[in-house]
Amino acid sequence: MEPSNEQVNEQINNIVDAGINATKRKYERKQGVKCGRPKKYNTIEEAKNKAREQRSAFKKKQYVITKQFRSTITELQRTAIQQIQKQKQMKEIETKDEVDESEVNDH
Repeated sequence: MEPSNEQVNEQINNIVDAGINATKRKYERKQGVKCGRPKKYNTIEEAKNKAREQRSAFKKKQYVITKQFRSTITELQRTAIQQIQKQKQMKEIETKDEVDESEVNDH
């Protein structure tokens, strides 16, 4: 004989209730107690002032870092330009030598 729908529903509800009850927290929250980190600052204004100071200090550090980076880039650019100029001069000298040799051979 098969169990009726009511019996099956009752068994399912019992299993679901048991599962819900089993997932309770280990420690229950107390009323009025907040979880999380304790506050560092007493007032919102104090927190905002500290945040403003931290932002300005960060911006100063970033400014120094970008300034150093830009100076290294310009140094690299200078050396690259110097190398290119040297190569141009060497090519000009080589072409002059070739022209001189061709003139000597022609006469």
